[in-house]
Amino acid sequence: MEPTDNRGPEKTVEETRGTESHKMAYFPECKHAMNILRFENELFQNYVNELENKGLTGPVLNASPRRFTPESPSRRRSRGHSNSSLNQQLTLTIEQQYEIVQHAVDNLQAELAKSQYENELVVEKNKAALQNAMLRLGGNRQALYEFKQNLVNEKETGKPFPVEKFIKYIEECLHTREMLIDRLKQKNICLRGKNKKIQMQILKNEEISEVLREGDFSHLQIQNQQCVERIAELKQEILRLKVNASQTMQTLTCLKATLMRHLQESNTIDRDIILCQNLLQIMAAKSTTIEEEIQLADEERRQLKMRMASYRVPTVMEYMQQQAQHNELKHTIANWERKVEITEVSLRGLQRVCKHVTKDGRLPKLQSCQKMEQPEAGI
Repeated sequence: MEPTDNRGPEKTVEETRGTESHKMAYFPECKHAMNILRFENELFQNYVNELENKGLTGPVLNASPRRFTPESPSRRRSRGHSNSSLNQQLTLTIEQQYEIVQHAVDNLQAELAKSQYENELVVEKNKAALQNAMLRLGGNRQALYEFKQNLVNEKETGKPFPVEKFIKYIEECLHTREMLIDRLKQKNICLRGKNKKIQMQILKNEEISEVLREGDFSHLQIQNQQCVERIAELKQEILRLKVNASQTMQTLTCLKATLMRHLQESNTIDRDIILCQNLLQIMAAKSTTIEEEIQLADEERRQLKMRMASYRVPTVMEYMQQQAQHNELKHTIANWERKVEITEVSLRGLQRVCKHVTKDGRLPKLQSCQKMEQPEAGI
């Protein structure tokens, strides 16, 4: 007998388990794709319904929405080629999808603006009602306070109830209410008149906008052309002003540089002025000292003039006598100077002899002494 292969059923079980797990993994993707397609179909259906209600047609109506029908993988594989052309026909283009989404976004924005406007109206109404209630509450409190002050307090004191005062109080309250009602009626009439004027103006503007003709459009085109030309002129003017501004900035920078240079020069001039002032002060001090010296010199000159004025010149005979005395004195001085020289020479000779005596220990010869005494005798 041949051995039987028991792995066949096991393989089939594993294959079935694999296909089931693959299907379970593919199910969320299919669900997500179905939700997306359902949302797209709803948007497309709303867009088509709005266009049909308005009696309009658009390029999107030529296409039909995509519909998703879940199929098995084997069926998709068998029908993949045949459905490719059908999917191309049923799929919207990017421009059509963008138009639908933009229309939906515009609708949502319009609804949001409308809801905001309605909410603002409700808030305003509630604020007005609250303000009215607060005013009425304040009025009621004031009336209650006045009623207690005027009537209840008098009753508590033991006096009889003042009926006349109560009637008068009620009449005053009714009169104030009537005045308030009249004032509110007048205000309401004014508001109705303003509302009617605004409605008439709105209707007139609508009629004018509906009655626009080709001439108005041509006039608007002419005005537009004029505005464009004016804008071009203004642009040219702006460019010219920019050029002028740049030139002005350049001139300003040059002037700033010149100003800085002049400031530096002024600083140097200020320093020179300070130095000159210092020199001037020094010169002034020197001039004062010179003036003092001049005064001293003038004083000395004046004294010399006085001395010269008092100077007496001797006579000729006195001058000759003084000159003779002067010559005699000069001759005497010369003789004495000669004697002094001779004495110095003899003194030097004696000093040499003394030195020689002290060195040899004996006296010199008498002749040398006599020779030395002869000049003295001649003198």
